[in-house]
Amino acid sequence: MPFLLDGWTLEPLRTSDQLPEVPEEEYRAGFINQQFYSPQKKYYFEARHEHNGDYYLEVASFQDQSWSSRKFLEVENLFATPSFSPTEEYLMIPEQNRLDLCSPRNINEPVHQLFAPNAVKQAYFAAKGKKIFAQTFDERYYEWDLNAYPIPTLGNQEPITKIYYSPDGKTMVLEGMDSALIGVWVFDQTWKKRGNPQADGAKLDINQLTVSQKGYPTINLSEYASFSMQEALDNYDQIHSEINKDKYQFTHPDSRRSVTVTELLSKRRSVELLGHMRPILSIAVSPDGESILTCSSEEVKLWDWNGNNYFSIHKGGRADFASDGNSIYLLPWDSEEEFGGGYDGPTNVEIYTLSAKVLSDWVNAHGVYRLSKADRLKYGVN
Repeated sequence: MPFLLDGWTLEPLRTSDQLPEVPEEEYRAGFINQQFYSPQKKYYFEARHEHNGDYYLEVASFQDQSWSSRKFLEVENLFATPSFSPTEEYLMIPEQNRLDLCSPRNINEPVHQLFAPNAVKQAYFAAKGKKIFAQTFDERYYEWDLNAYPIPTLGNQEPITKIYYSPDGKTMVLEGMDSALIGVWVFDQTWKKRGNPQADGAKLDINQLTVSQKGYPTINLSEYASFSMQEALDNYDQIHSEINKDKYQFTHPDSRRSVTVTELLSKRRSVELLGHMRPILSIAVSPDGESILTCSSEEVKLWDWNGNNYFSIHKGGRADFASDGNSIYLLPWDSEEEFGGGYDGPTNVEIYTLSAKVLSDWVNAHGVYRLSKADRLKYGVN
């Protein structure tokens, strides 16, 4: 029977089990303060605190007779107990405000990373391992649906210099270095790449603003909206979207952690948006004028004109609305952009669906700042 010691669950090893040999280069001292089996007993887990203060998580595979090890310099980073999914596909490691889902055979490289706005107090798998529930130290609860994870990602690891998106928001063209065509993506229930640009002889004519590809109709990019990464990098202080320049005024302090948005036409509304911990990199207003999108290197936030932040993604970069207003795209932040060193631009685009109903479902499924009952009424969501 398992027994408790200082809040940790320890389960004695079965005498019939033979743990893999520890590699000679790994000297182990200190003490084990947590150990248990995976649900199907294919793996053994232990947490070990060394005399020098280092903290290790170790997973042994009985089938492979191998160890996977992960080192933490600060044990305080681990507030919640790691756990296996029922199918043993993942070992979930909570670290501060993040949940790392790793293969038990390699716990150093997460397969998925799930973020919460505060440090995770406890987290567990449910629904046969397809959902994760977590409680944070501010007593909020979050839910992730692994069937819907990750978010659609467009790109093929080549630096993106410009994005073109169609008026209906269902076609996106990515331009790379030296005006090369990275690819065309079309939305039909899911985002799919259109053919093979190299095999199909696809070509981006930057002078004629057309994309031609064998077996597909020619795309006239003059009808598409665009976002230039190079212009965003060259004009770092111009954090607002050029498409909104004649309709809205944006003012911000030197810290760039807040912004005041003023509507120049129509309703002439004005609102100050407070809440970013890092400088804001981009601002955009939705096509219907009802939502404001701000993005820093750490977080994307959506606001209404009352200053309510009703949706957040714990991922940063630069973001804008698609032409139809039903989704946003995010060019993820790369630390090389901040520190220099030959940064050529992001290598992928992430797409987030954004109608009120779909947004609420997405929030509930992925645990990103769940809507309160008042907000659900406010935005007309049951």
